Amino acid sequence: MVDLLAKLGVGTALFVLILLFGRRPESIFQRAAGMLLTFPALNGIALAMTETSHTAVKAAAMFPLMPFNGLMFFGYMLNIDRIESLWKRPHPTALMLAAVLVWIAVALPGFAIPPDLQLPYMVACAAIALWLTIGSLPDKPTAAADQTRYLQKWDLVRVPSFMLLLLVLLLLGQSGDYALWTGQLSAFPIPGFFGLAVIASGDNARAALRQMRTTVLLGPLVAMTFVYLTWPLVDQRGWTVELIVLLIPGWAACLAVILAISWVLGRIEKVARGA
Repeated sequence: MVDLLAKLGVGTALFVLILLFGRRPESIFQRAAGMLLTFPALNGIALAMTETSHTAVKAAAMFPLMPFNGLMFFGYMLNIDRIESLWKRPHPTALMLAAVLVWIAVALPGFAIPPDLQLPYMVACAAIALWLTIGSLPDKPTAAADQTRYLQKWDLVRVPSFMLLLLVLLLLGQSGDYALWTGQLSAFPIPGFFGLAVIASGDNARAALRQMRTTVLLGPLVAMTFVYLTWPLVDQRGWTVELIVLLIPGWAACLAVILAISWVLGRIEKVARGA
């Protein structure tokens, strides 16, 4: 029980740090917010903090869902005007529940990408993501995103919700018999769902979505790379050791890559505008 509570505390602390990271007002952080929607927090926890004898199965179950998460968010951001023409100002909670139902429908078949196909799968996803990302870069200055997407009152819902999801993941992951479900559940994008729900309640939702749209497809590429490089290194060393030598350096590298991509895209936008 103590071990379970320790894992729950560590995972929740990481989630809160990601929220605080995303609240910074600088444009480089606002642009990176799209990639933070699919940050591999739960993926790493599932790999190293649950039963490790079936790590390859868990990783294989994650791969189909990570790019789908990005595509689902991108599709909403791209079609916000059409959605609101059919569904006047969708309520954030209803929007989130609809996205959850879609995600469950996609996850139910239990698709998996075996290790020998993961690298070509990632290359194909990267080609599609870069093509769509370049096509969505704005040709004029992007309006400042509405900071209400980080309303403190929403933290009273999303942090406990994350804790509940994490608890289910940890309990499920205690047995290797549920390795496929553990991998799938770790790809459940609860930060992204809540992020979009908060944005939908803001006064400047379209500006925020346009800014995030330029990076949301690149987030799954970071997550897939993290999983691809991490899962073969997971061993029987204990989750505290894995956290120190594997997860924390890996997550720090993901944040560094996310900020680097955000900076590069910012420079591309300036060049495209002739700035």
